[in-house]
This record gives sequence, C-alpha cells and structure tokens, in this order.
Amino acid sequence: MMRRERPDHPREEDLVRLAAGEMAPAQAAALGAHLDTCVQCRSAFEGVRQALDDYTRAHNAMLDPRIPPAAPSRAALRRRLADTRAEPGAWAALLLLPTRKAGLVLGIAALLAVATVRFLTSRPGPQDADRSIAASGEHFAPDPQLTPGLAAAVSRDSVCAAGSEGSEAVVDAALALAVFRRYGIANPQPGAYEVDFLIPPELGGVKDVRNLWPQAYDIHPWNAHAKDALEDDLRQSVCDGRLSLEEAQRALAKGWIAAYKERFRTATPLVQHAAFLKDEPWQ
Repeated sequence: MMRRERPDHPREEDLVRLAAGEMAPAQAAALGAHLDTCVQCRSAFEGVRQALDDYTRAHNAMLDPRIPPAAPSRAALRRRLADTRAEPGAWAALLLLPTRKAGLVLGIAALLAVATVRFLTSRPGPQDADRSIAASGEHFAPDPQLTPGLAAAVSRDSVCAAGSEGSEAVVDAALALAVFRRYGIANPQPGAYEVDFLIPPELGGVKDVRNLWPQAYDIHPWNAHAKDALEDDLRQSVCDGRLSLEEAQRALAKGWIAAYKERFRTATPLVQHAAFLKDEPWQ
C-alpha cells in the first residue's frame, strides 16, 4: 500500500536534503523550526541523519582513508553510484545493518543520484595520493600547532562599526594554496572547502596562515556551515554587549566546537544551521 504523507509534514526527500546540507538557508530554517515543534518529524529526521551517516561510513570503508571530503560533480556522483551497484559485494557492509535501516540507507543512496549531495564517492587517483586529511573527528577543528588563532588589537566599537563583511575576509589564491599545503592538501577541489579564519575578521581576526585553515563543507556533523553560524552568533553577542570581544576570540581559539555547544546548548549542530552560509567556498 502506498504511504500517504500529510501535507503539513516534510517529505523524506526534504529530510535527506536537510541532513546532507543541500537545502537553501531559508527553507532549512523553516524546516528546522517545524522539527523543533514536531516530535514525530524530529524523530524521523534523526533516523534519516543516522542512516546517512551509516551509509557514508559503509561506503567510505571501501575507499582510501587518506582522502579528504570532496565535492564531485553530479555526473561523477551518478557514475560512482552506478559503478558501486555493479561491484559484487560492494554493499555487503549494509547487510550488517538492521533491515529497516538498511532499506532507508538504500533509499538515501537512490536519492543521492539525483541530488547535489557532497560526500566522497570516487576512488583515489594519482593526483589524490598525497592527501592526508580524513573525515574523522580530529579534523573537524584546525591543528593548534598550525592554526593557533591570531587577532589584531582592535576595539569592540571598531569591529562592530566595520560590519560583518569586508575586504579583509577575502583570502587571495596564493595565501589559500599556502594554507592547503600546510595541511597536506595538494589538490583541493573548488567548492569543497572554505579557507576559514579561526578568529574571523569581524571579530578582529587577521589574514595570516596562523589564523587560517581549510575547513570542509562535507564532513558531518561539525563542518563550515556550523562554524559560520557560530561566528555570526558571536558577533551579534559582542555588538549587542552580551559578550566581550576578548571572550569571543578566546572561545574560538580554544575550540570552536566546544564554543558552539556552549553557545547553543546542544551536543550536535542545530538543524537550522545545516545550510548556513556566511563565507564563500574556496574556488
């Protein structure tokens, strides 16, 4: 029997798009607000997100673990999914999942063939051989030896008067490539990373390799979307007088994930931040 979906509840496809960070910010915010008030839909979303994580782990288990997240084209994604379906035993890892979850994972895989979902699906080639950043928890945050954070001696008034955007936030190509090299990424894929400021310019951060690091959009759950949302919240708090500039800078330098959890009182990124975009991807 065909399942009927109530019009006031999101479709499963929309939940997948939200979990994968492929939904427009306004739509993601509206859906996030609905999930905050609907226990049934929130539970369904958590199931989809868990299934997507299970799919990613099972699929990446077949790949070279040294390769960082990437953003392949939709055509490449479709080709890879087709190749995977043709490989004997390629989906064997999914058989270890509970039957219902395995079905959902396979359903998500089908949706990925027609959606712009960014996660690693290609096997390594010669140009990828020296990539060393893996999508694991230790790489959600910058290496403190390489990126300790660096801020200028500026006042709260000057920071808030300057606005949230400016020329200081633009990282030129030469500096960006230097940052990638420091992190062992020889061939970064355009659109896959944000060359991010640990302490952003709108909070006094400076354009220096000691304050920059390549943050992927496609690792989950702690990616560039979540950090952008944190930066926006911290700046608002500083300019509203609820937080000092120094406190905001220290929170980011000490650990942006811990700062996010404390600011938003959550163990995982909020749903409405899944597609938050403040800074432009590296191109």
